[in-house]
Amino acid sequence: MKLEDFDQMLNKIIQTIELKYYEVDYNNIIVNPSQFYEGYLEIVQELNIPLISKTDFIKNLKESHYFIKSKKSYRFKGRITSVFYLLKI
Repeated sequence: MKLEDFDQMLNKIIQTIELKYYEVDYNNIIVNPSQFYEGYLEIVQELNIPLISKTDFIKNLKESHYFIKSKKSYRFKGRITSVFYLLKI
């Protein structure tokens, strides 16, 4: 999948996905990649977007224009886990 196509898809996902799959912090969106992928799977058919593997999804997320950084230890939804920071769309 082209990076531009993934960025467009990511924009749709963030506008549609439930808040339980991400947090908003100032101008950033914070996601646990695995949980965010689960949310993506729930809305694939609804949005009529391509289904890609978890590995490709996370790889594309890291290469996205919206990706800022990753953090190994962050309290996300009540537990310590790794997260990605994305620019708020």
